[in-house]
Amino acid sequence: MNRTEAWLVHSSCALVSATGVAWALVRYGMQPTDDFAVYNHPSEPWLKSVHLWSAPLLVFAIGLIFQAHVLARLKSGFRARRRTGIVLAWSLAPMVFSGYLLQTTSSPGARSLFLGLHLASSAAWLVAYVLHQLQGRTSARAQA
Repeated sequence: MNRTEAWLVHSSCALVSATGVAWALVRYGMQPTDDFAVYNHPSEPWLKSVHLWSAPLLVFAIGLIFQAHVLARLKSGFRARRRTGIVLAWSLAPMVFSGYLLQTTSSPGARSLFLGLHLASSAAWLVAYVLHQLQGRTSARAQA
């Protein structure tokens, strides 16, 4: 993975993660001050828009590095950071598809199911991503 690809992956992940966590906190952790409010907080529509428009950038970035980084590491037998990488790979599809289905489904029961799946897979993705990066930094320091 070259510097441009790494920059794209890291910046898109930071943007999607930050807006997703902030949107979830605003959406599910706050109560509106007005009984007739459409949103719980004035920033909610903006956070939602940025999250939804930046998520495809993250999917593109992951697709960009998939062959050169993910498949190459699996084929080479490279063992460092393999567990967190596998969690990232396995949590990606449920995270992406449940996010898409949340935006296109109107059934309350299905929305609840997709929301739970999206929150769980996104949390797994984010924790694995942070650990994956931290393990890379500690192994680089150990080799130096």
